Amino acid sequence: MTTTLAVLLMFAPWAADIGPYLERGLELGKLGKWPEALVELQTAVKLRPESAEAHYSLGVALYWTRQLREARKQLEQAIELSPKMGPAHFFLGHVLNGSGDGWGAVAQFEKSIEAGTRGGEVYRALGVTLGNVGELGGAIEALREAARLRPDIPEIRNELGLALAAAGDFEGAMKAYRELLEAYPQYAAARRNLGSALIQAGDAPAAEKLNRELLAQNAKDAVAEYNLGQSLRLQDRIEEALAHFSKATGLKPDFGAAYVESGKALSQMGRHAEAETALRKGVRLERFSEEALIALGGVLREQEQFTEAAGAFREALRLKPDSFEARQALAVVLRRQGKQAEAARELELAAELRKQREALNSAVVETTIAMRRIERGEFDIAVEQLHAVVGRAPAFAPAHYQLSIALDKSGKREEAAREMKQAEQLDPGLRFCRSGLGPKAWLMRVSGKKL
Repeated sequence: MTTTLAVLLMFAPWAADIGPYLERGLELGKLGKWPEALVELQTAVKLRPESAEAHYSLGVALYWTRQLREARKQLEQAIELSPKMGPAHFFLGHVLNGSGDGWGAVAQFEKSIEAGTRGGEVYRALGVTLGNVGELGGAIEALREAARLRPDIPEIRNELGLALAAAGDFEGAMKAYRELLEAYPQYAAARRNLGSALIQAGDAPAAEKLNRELLAQNAKDAVAEYNLGQSLRLQDRIEEALAHFSKATGLKPDFGAAYVESGKALSQMGRHAEAETALRKGVRLERFSEEALIALGGVLREQEQFTEAAGAFREALRLKPDSFEARQALAVVLRRQGKQAEAARELELAAELRKQREALNSAVVETTIAMRRIERGEFDIAVEQLHAVVGRAPAFAPAHYQLSIALDKSGKREEAAREMKQAEQLDPGLRFCRSGLGPKAWLMRVSGKKL
């Protein structure tokens, strides 16, 4: 907070009559005395309602005191008076983030950068927010720039690793964590995240070794216990894994994911009643986990609690309507209940969802190939290939976007414009179509992947 203020709360020279109020407000804010700062800054605004700096400074003070609605008014007034005031856009982005408007925040952070506020804090805020709204390609790009500008803030490189891992680039994530640990060997969060990335990359023995080292340093590290359990489970050492999941929940009683993994391990061992108890705790703590609900439904089905199992699968579908796994599982339960017609409908829907997912995965691969053809100047072949993709997956925005590019380069301007319009309708602003992750960015958007 102090660093951000030191950089951004510096507008001089002040108008003579409000300068003392703004300076006192700044000093009080740097001391964390925001209620007192508010009094000084409100006086400045009353004296000079035409001063963008006064509205901006008051908006910042209101933000830090969590008066978001009033902060937004003051910051928007500052921007109206001085549209290129980068710091006002920066703090308005934080206000919008706090109000749940992630995309609005992204727009403000980008305007702050356009206005010349190019510090690492701005790129960091942009990167984290893009990750939270699911645009991982942009998040990675912004966090790389933030890490370059502020190598002294280890949290940025850790966040970069998390973004890379969320995008499926586990090698890149591990590289980011290792570079961070070289500079900050005691940064425990990065070491734990490296352990998670090793598990995600499928290197269970290396993950086991790393997490045992972490536990040797801190026996009360619940995340390391959980990650160790995950690495053991990947090696089919189920009983050992269960012991570490249990230790994780003992250390951290609200560790929902550890209860879920305990439940899965118990189910694998045929201990369904115990698995049900663990999974119910996990579902209660991980309220928005479709995976936990499917696991609970499976355990209930094994115990022939068909009504409750169906309820769990339906709740999973409420959270993620396109989950063909949940629909298939629900169909099995309905069939066991003798509801053949309902089961048949669910199986039909599950088959359609599987078909859509396969078409989407195929569209990613074929669009990527077509992009390479465009780079090589093979426009006609690319056009033919992309026409086939949009025929099979009409909602796949990157294919329409790349088809527009190929058509334009082929001299077919009118058809290219139609495809670009279609892409823009599916992806307003074309942010995902132009992502550094390529067509995979759209797949992640559809699947809900976020930081």
